[in-house]
Amino acid sequence: MEITPIIGWSQITLDKAVKVLSIEMPKNLRAFYLSDEEGQAKIEAELTDFELVKELPTYYGKVLEVLYDIPPSFMDTVGREERKVLYEGLCMYWVTRLLVGDYQDVQELKEFEHKGITYKMPTARELYGVTKEGVDLKAFQFTEAADIEINSKMLANGNYEHTAAFIAMLCYPYQRYDEAKAIELSKQLTDLPMSIVWNVFFSILNFGAQLSAFTLTSLKSKALGLERRVKVKA
Repeated sequence: MEITPIIGWSQITLDKAVKVLSIEMPKNLRAFYLSDEEGQAKIEAELTDFELVKELPTYYGKVLEVLYDIPPSFMDTVGREERKVLYEGLCMYWVTRLLVGDYQDVQELKEFEHKGITYKMPTARELYGVTKEGVDLKAFQFTEAADIEINSKMLANGNYEHTAAFIAMLCYPYQRYDEAKAIELSKQLTDLPMSIVWNVFFSILNFGAQLSAFTLTSLKSKALGLERRVKVKA
């Protein structure tokens, strides 16, 4: 089977990012990625036979299946050493960036287009398609939002699944916000390229002063509430 390497975030959809992070990562592999060189050497030296022979190769295979649309039946024929080589060469970079965020090549957005619809970053006077005075949100300090937005913590800590709903609300494309319409939009955003997702979150960082009239708690609760209603209507 021929595999074409992924060379950019534009080739990874939000849905695939959600699926990759839903795969249970071996505890020591996660610790390895988040450690310094000394810590990595210690973890690598202490890996058990079970981890090397079973746990890690199984994880590698599942990630390869998701990112490269490889049939499980084919992956069953790939040995553990080959899985390791393929994973480290084709997947590891993307997985580690999903864990910590990737803002190396991002740019601030004013708007973006997806499936023929133009989504707009909110202005100082507008959010959810309505003026600030009409939104029932309380004031917050931007620093409260930074720990979610910096390094894409909101995504990496298991919240990727709510990102489509978050973006559908934050970048609502129409003049007046309508929750039912936002639900429909969030379904369309599941295949949004991660290149746009990173740009949206980077833009939020630079939007801090303008967002200072809105609470992070309200943003998160609204996104989660919308996500629940999406599942009910699906």
